[in-house]
Order: sequence, then C-alpha cells, then structure tokens
Amino acid sequence: MLLVSSGAIALGRNGHSSELDKRIAAAKGQVALMTGWREVFAMHAIDVCQVLVSNGCQIDFNALSSATTQLVINGNDVIEETNNDLVASKVARNTNADLLVLLTNVDGYLDGTGKRVSSMDAHSAQFDASTFSEFGTGGIATKLQAIREAAITAVIANGTEHTVLSRILAGEDVGTLVRGE
Repeated sequence: MLLVSSGAIALGRNGHSSELDKRIAAAKGQVALMTGWREVFAMHAIDVCQVLVSNGCQIDFNALSSATTQLVINGNDVIEETNNDLVASKVARNTNADLLVLLTNVDGYLDGTGKRVSSMDAHSAQFDASTFSEFGTGGIATKLQAIREAAITAVIANGTEHTVLSRILAGEDVGTLVRGE
C-alpha cells in the first residue's frame, strides 16, 4: 500500500494566509502529520518514513516500498505548492495501482441535492471547477481530475469515518466508486 497524505498546511496553520505563511505552516505541519502517522502505524508494528515530492519529481515508489516500513508520501509545499490528489494520481499511475482511494470530508461525490452518488464515470461527471475544499487546494474538481489522469478505478470517500478504508476494501457501497478508465 502506498499512502499519499495531505494536511500539513492545515496542521501547521497560524491563521495567516500569505505565501510565506503557507510555506511555514507546511514545514511545521509536516512534523505533526508524521507524528500522527507514526502513532497509527506503531499500533501495527509498522515503521513509517516520509517521502516529500515536488511537481517534477520522479521516484520509483515500488523500489522504496517495504513490508516493514510504510511510505507516507506528501507534496513538498515548503518548496512549491502541490496538490496531493494529483500527487496520488501520479503515484497510482506510475505504480500500476489497482485502486486509487481519495479521502475527503464529505461522503463522496454529491449530486445537486446533496445526495451521495454511489458510482459514476469520471469522464461524464459534472462539477464546478471553481470549488475548493475548506483546507486544501482542490476539492471534488481536483479529485475527478486526478482520477482522469490516473485512468484507473477510484473511490472518493469520507476520511473522517474511522472504518472507511476497511469498508472500501470489503467492497461495501461507501463513498463514490468512480470509473476512470
């Protein structure tokens, strides 16, 4: 499993929003982010290591992977603004992943009435390209772009639900299954 995580800027935020403040928040937040992941994986006796990537970065993630160490991949927002949905897309594409899971703070792709769409085709999805999430740089529009670029099946689901990953892997109808191929 390869894990692309976001949240560093949100975790390191100090209330300001200048470009320099975002970079400082990213640097501070990386420490908190990795501390959290270290605690989660320590419960399973798995060590973690951080891999910071930039937009032009070429890394062989399969070669770095190990059975005893979990890679936590994150865009290096200290150096340049990155979008972790697009980073995840690139990682999925370059490693021939079977499934891309993009977690957010809503239950998946929502229709115009706010109802969760169970499954859809990424290429026929309608969305407002100007939408952004409260903390990140993309929201659903960027998630759909990432799925299109990865050209694989993906699930958009609510990451605040503690069992969401095990439910997705069990094949439950959770989030939105998006056919990106």
